[in-house]
Amino acid sequence: MEGLESSFRDHEEAFPAADAGQNSDLSAFGNRLVFTRWEPDHVKPMEADEIHGELNGYAFYLVGDEFSVSIGSQGWEIELDQAPSAKPKVRRLGGRVKSVEALDPEFFEHATQLLTIRARRMHAQVASDWPRRSTMPDKQGRAQHPLGNGLSAQWHCLHCDGAHDGRTMARNLWHCPDCGATPIDIFPEPFWNGLKKSA
Repeated sequence: MEGLESSFRDHEEAFPAADAGQNSDLSAFGNRLVFTRWEPDHVKPMEADEIHGELNGYAFYLVGDEFSVSIGSQGWEIELDQAPSAKPKVRRLGGRVKSVEALDPEFFEHATQLLTIRARRMHAQVASDWPRRSTMPDKQGRAQHPLGNGLSAQWHCLHCDGAHDGRTMARNLWHCPDCGATPIDIFPEPFWNGLKKSA
């Protein structure tokens, strides 16, 4: 267990845990945010996997794992994928709401802020599972691919041919900043183009 805790601490600099700034972030909501229940119930609400509460007088749920976090209410849901550069996606779940434009804009803004706070926990959890050099490049900007695809200062996306430096890839949890491709599609050389890096 100590090894896991030590590994998590190594990554805190790159990806601070949700509770590092959580209290100050949550205090900005004042009495507009109330947590009514969470699972598991032996942890702080924002450390739980499933949270229920009220925000601006509206009931909401907030769920997350290592791949995405979602907040929903009144027939719609906002989802945020694993990459720190991911943009929130809004979807209608059916029911009474005909469009998300009909939602209270202030509630929508606060819900997105709460979702972003919870996403920090997801980012820290993912980073803690990877080698330290995957989230903290060396002085030359070289980063180690978290799935064992080498050490390099330059990385290439199989999907969009995007090229990014090691610091950018580490900061974005090895998702392509251009197209969102996952770490399995990131390589030190664009072999699919028949090009080789010069030595």
